[in-house]
Amino acid sequence: MSFTVKKTNYASGARVETVETLGVEATLTAKMETVQVMSDIWESQLYVTYWDAAAGKPASAYLPDQGLADVTIDYTPQVFKAYLTYMAKLRYETAYEKLLDTVQATNMKAVAGSTVKIVGGRPKPGVVTGQEYKVFHVMDRNYGMGYTSVTRPMLGIALDEEKHDTVGKNGKTYQSYKNVAWVWAHNTEVVGAAEATEKALPMIKAQALQTMETYVSGLITEFNQQKKAA
Repeated sequence: MSFTVKKTNYASGARVETVETLGVEATLTAKMETVQVMSDIWESQLYVTYWDAAAGKPASAYLPDQGLADVTIDYTPQVFKAYLTYMAKLRYETAYEKLLDTVQATNMKAVAGSTVKIVGGRPKPGVVTGQEYKVFHVMDRNYGMGYTSVTRPMLGIALDEEKHDTVGKNGKTYQSYKNVAWVWAHNTEVVGAAEATEKALPMIKAQALQTMETYVSGLITEFNQQKKAA
């Protein structure tokens, strides 16, 4: 026996208590955790993790009326292998998706020097929907009116390559674009964002794999320490 769970059923109208045995040769860990049982009441409860063969993944349960002495850590090598395989796959996929989202967000964010395509927004003189423009400046501006307004990035785009001399606040003269327009970033798409993300996939996979290997190594160490302490 690994551990038992007490269940109460009122389906028949009467209170019926049953005891179910779970985690036979599949209990992985057992530890005491502090649990909030009411808004201002906390108590220490036994928290057990076991391998659910039917679901093909680990499961867990709180056992408020039991202690560590009531649980037997009895997982088999086959169960531990299945658990490691599941956790490794989960950690890899989680790391991969997180890295991919970060890279995509970075590549889709317009910065000075980016080339963007206009995909929406109100008509502006010289700005053509579907045409590509170079971004020369990015700044945050309030979008909307009143309490519904939010801060969003606005892009300064060059309508052509013509430049002229402008005097800055420091008194120095700079070459700047003569014909420009300002558009909201959410009405544009960064040209080449998808290609840049595709190019980064090998790096993303390598980093996700490294994250997974580090996690699995730590998991094995943790279980080995658990065995020594038993």
